[in-house]
Amino acid sequence: YTGVYEHPGYGEIKIELKDGMLQALFNSFTMPLKHYHYNIFEMKMPLTEMAMLASFDTDIHGHISRLSVPFEMAEGAGEIEFVRKPDQQLYDPEFLASLTGEYALEDGTDV
Repeated sequence: YTGVYEHPGYGEIKIELKDGMLQALFNSFTMPLKHYHYNIFEMKMPLTEMAMLASFDTDIHGHISRLSVPFEMAEGAGEIEFVRKPDQQLYDPEFLASLTGEYALEDGTDV
């Protein structure tokens, strides 16, 4: 579940694990996530302590790919869908350099 999720209008929401609990960081707010069931978590809004249900969705490989949050309270507004961003480590030249080298494919071909 941990990672950074992005929406073109709402920006980024980061899910992190702190002291064994998931929490969401959105703008200047930190919101604890309490497991509700399956991939659904209760998220408490700061200041109002209002609880809402946030859901994580998976892709066809079973990897968490999206986070849906009902930030808009207007009737019929629906949930705001944040798309998971690739791990920031994949943009780090030092990390990527550590992956370079020779590899042997299953058929014995060297690449």
